[in-house]
Amino acid sequence: MLIRLTSITKNNNDFFLKEIFVNPNQISYFYEDDKMKKYLMEGMISFDLNRSTGFTKLRLENSGRQEEFTVVGDPHLIEQKIRRSLQNKKQLLKG
Repeated sequence: MLIRLTSITKNNNDFFLKEIFVNPNQISYFYEDDKMKKYLMEGMISFDLNRSTGFTKLRLENSGRQEEFTVVGDPHLIEQKIRRSLQNKKQLLKG
């Protein structure tokens, strides 16, 4: 089961939001992205986000390939989404 997250990227001085779907089994680790929080507090992010919004850096691994994303939401919120996704996982029984 995939989880839906909102990624935020910076290109030059512009920020972009994009919806992404992530396989929680491919997340190797995640942590708070302080740099993105600093951009928000300094007013560099022009989206209408609450100043208490947190950001999380995710590292995904798939077949030896690694990717990192910054997503909107603090690490505790992302952890809750991952846990819910894994708890709701359905198993197929013989056929």
